[in-house]
Amino acid sequence: MLLLALAGIGSASAVLYGLGFSLPPLLVEAGLAAPGKGPLAAYPALGLYGLSLLAALLVFRRGTPRGGMGLILAFSVVFRLLVLLTPPTLSDDMYRYIWEGRIQRAGFSPYQLTPEAPVLAGLRDTAIYPRVNRPSAVTIYPPGAQAFFLAIQVGLPDSVTGFRAVLVVADLFSILLVMGLLRRLDLDPGRAILYAWSPLTVFELSQSGHVDALMIPLVLLALWLRLQGRMAGAGLALGLATLVKLYPISLLPALARPREWRLPAAFAATVALGYLPHVLRVGGQVVGFLPRYFGPWEDFNIGLRGVVEVVLAPLVARPREAALLLCWGALAGCALYVYWRRAEAPVEQKAGWMAAAFLLLQPQSLHPWYVAWVIPFLCIRPVWGWVYFSGAVSLSYLKYVQEPPHLPGWVWAAEFLPLYGLLLLQGAGGLRPAPSLPGRLAVAGDHRT
Repeated sequence: MLLLALAGIGSASAVLYGLGFSLPPLLVEAGLAAPGKGPLAAYPALGLYGLSLLAALLVFRRGTPRGGMGLILAFSVVFRLLVLLTPPTLSDDMYRYIWEGRIQRAGFSPYQLTPEAPVLAGLRDTAIYPRVNRPSAVTIYPPGAQAFFLAIQVGLPDSVTGFRAVLVVADLFSILLVMGLLRRLDLDPGRAILYAWSPLTVFELSQSGHVDALMIPLVLLALWLRLQGRMAGAGLALGLATLVKLYPISLLPALARPREWRLPAAFAATVALGYLPHVLRVGGQVVGFLPRYFGPWEDFNIGLRGVVEVVLAPLVARPREAALLLCWGALAGCALYVYWRRAEAPVEQKAGWMAAAFLLLQPQSLHPWYVAWVIPFLCIRPVWGWVYFSGAVSLSYLKYVQEPPHLPGWVWAAEFLPLYGLLLLQGAGGLRPAPSLPGRLAVAGDHRT
């Protein structure tokens, strides 16, 4: 019966993914979206989060039935292929990726030249260039991402679908890694369904094609190697992940061990070698758009920092800057606590703490795809606030269906208040704790640090 229930949920989800963005006209007609903005409202309106959560709860409560692993994997592929057939709708980052690969192939540096630079006029076309975001800004993406953009441009030039297909393969590899990690921890590998069937990962990593799909398997590989005690390999993998997107550096205090030098040394060497060719070419310009990213014009869907800013507003002259500093300071405090005070905790638990702490305290924009990297850790130890938020964060797209664009107060409340409430409730023991590791691993947990 459980296998049949999962098959039914998977089939219903596949139908909704197939409908995809054919729903926008209905949303516009119902007054839920402004004309021309319906696609942005379709994603949170599909109801897929409820179906994926139901499937995950069935597996977490009753275990994966015989034949269930194949079913989970099969529908994971189907969902991603269905959205791969639709053009990027929720984000235009994909076009920036292709553009930056194009100019690198032509011998230019995206750290030096904005898309609007006159010298690049000969590279502009009518398919990619008009959709490139921030045309007046240099790149924000680190060298690992740039190497990937260039490789795809060489192998699959200017192919939006081909680029995303590679990311789909990377995301499917993430699912296999989550299953492998669960087996290693003596947990049901079917719990990977929480990641595999999550609409967040399907839409953000496969439909929108965010490069986070390449970063996540590298993070999981780092955790896998760390659990095996292969410290240098774990540092290398984490360094590669940080070269794709910068925020995996927040896991370094969780994976490193006091007075153990191989992992941080391998991490530092990997990041340094990744940046070196660009530093030699463009010097300090290698930081790209990053300093400007922390300006107020980039604020989007801010959570705890927004609350802190409101509290500080009557007390300080520059509440935004003060809130930024407090959030970064709190994140640094979490890192020190995990590294020194919780050094003997299971490494996968510490990594989950830091991934969640980054999302909670990240003081700048909180785009939906940023949340994808915490979901693998929820497969190991579900934290109900984050499970909820992995679905609710899609509501932030409703900002762009308003004229002028703004995030309605009820959307912010629906996203963040249950997150904070559930985190406090579970932390205080008011919710049933997540299933613990089996006895033999729980007793031996210290050796997995």
